[in-house]
Amino acid sequence: MSLADRIYEELKNLPEETCAEVLDFVEFLKRRRPEAKTEERKRALGKALKPYRVDLTGFRFDREEANER
Repeated sequence: MSLADRIYEELKNLPEETCAEVLDFVEFLKRRRPEAKTEERKRALGKALKPYRVDLTGFRFDREEANER
């Protein structure tokens, strides 16, 4: 029996509100992990910047032309 199966078996015998507390704790542990925070931040940043995305295919930067402006 896997660890997840053992946890599930234990949870089946608990009241609904206690299971909700366990779920809250699991979500807290996930948020506490640095890699989870990094992925969360990447998704949030991607969502925030989506309206500003521009297709730059074929764009060529010319330093001389930029300096003339």
